[in-house]
Amino acid sequence: MSLELSKTKATARSLPECSSYN
Repeated sequence: MSLELSKTKATARSLPECSSYN
C-alpha cells in the first residue's frame, strides 16, 4: 500500500463526510 493512500484513508476516517468512502 502506498503511504499516500494510507494518509487519505486516515483523513477519510477523521472526516465523517468521507466516512462513506471507507
